[in-house]
Amino acid sequence: MASRELTQAQQLIAAHGGACARYIVEYAHHAAATTNYQPQTFGGIASFVPRAVADYAKRHDALTRQRQEHEREQEQARQEEEQHRADEAVLAQIPAADYERLYAEAQAKVYAETPFFHKLGDGPFLCTLIRQAIVQFLRAPRTCG
Repeated sequence: MASRELTQAQQLIAAHGGACARYIVEYAHHAAATTNYQPQTFGGIASFVPRAVADYAKRHDALTRQRQEHEREQEQARQEEEQHRADEAVLAQIPAADYERLYAEAQAKVYAETPFFHKLGDGPFLCTLIRQAIVQFLRAPRTCG
């Protein structure tokens, strides 16, 4: 690589950072191949820089949004798991007789609010729904009077 081309490469890296500069070169290589343009020197990719930078920014932003969404989903899953463990701890503290009574009351309420569940019979989904209703009942603020 000639001194001039090395200087141009260094300037490209300085202006856009290493990752973007690499993308610019790859973008220019691909774009040049589709147009049958064959740059003879490193400076020959200069015409591709604006489009490559815009495309890089667009892709970078999309990846950033995707990563942030994934992180939000992981955090939500972690919080839901933490809440589930806390709910199970609450349920584990209830004496058996009280639990059976609360379960029957919550089940009756669920059946009254959504008769469809009564037709399905007991199953894991219904059991989870009833257990959640018990936890909500136990966590609800109480009023005197």
